[in-house]
Amino acid sequence: MNSVICITGMHRSGTSLTTSWLEVCGLRIHDGAFYGPETGNPKGHFEDKDFVDLHSSAIELEKPKSNGWKLFADKFFAFEAGHLSNARKLVDQRNAKYNLWGWKDPRSVIYLTQWKEIIPSLKVLLLWRPCSEVASSLIRRSRKARAPVFKINILDSVKLWMAYNERVCEYKQQNPDDAVLFPLEHVIEHDQDVLKFLNKKFRINLEYRRIGDLYDQKLLTRGPTPLLLTRLASLYYRTDRLETRLQQLSDI
Repeated sequence: MNSVICITGMHRSGTSLTTSWLEVCGLRIHDGAFYGPETGNPKGHFEDKDFVDLHSSAIELEKPKSNGWKLFADKFFAFEAGHLSNARKLVDQRNAKYNLWGWKDPRSVIYLTQWKEIIPSLKVLLLWRPCSEVASSLIRRSRKARAPVFKINILDSVKLWMAYNERVCEYKQQNPDDAVLFPLEHVIEHDQDVLKFLNKKFRINLEYRRIGDLYDQKLLTRGPTPLLLTRLASLYYRTDRLETRLQQLSDI
């Protein structure tokens, strides 16, 4: 039986770093076509182009002005018939080539319940990062970006963080045996323990490599969070409660 792992979480939550690490540990994460460096990710996104294009197209069908990623979902979404057929074909193609493989895309969060139906044995590694850090990162990227696809304001950044992480918590509670949840900071500081846990939980055999060899600490610098951002997050969206829930559900 094939072992398939989806690495996902809210955008700017460390999914690219974690996936680059798992790749050097032995996980196949793409089939030759992938998204490399872009604004905000100079090391690369480590995303399988086929899966990202599938999700982006499905999201744009739901919300044409989303730019393929800004979907403020209060529920899990399902692929329509054409996208569902393409999803099944992708899985069949990868299974025919690789015994152990996976993909990374934050957009996967929105479609996790359907991916679980398509791949009943699917294992999911969920990652999260505090709202203030994610929103600040999104805003910094937005200010640097020339392409309108990356543009986002503070309020939408917080709303998006809430929407994605509500789904993260829901999926983790629904699938405790096949889903693992970690805060990014824990993965960075305890990478060897995290890999041991993943190998045992998912019944795989990845080989340990130091995550610290793969990234520049400056790329994860939090910096001072604007006071306005913190107040907006706490006052209007109750992100503190959701962060507590994420912490309680985390496998640490």
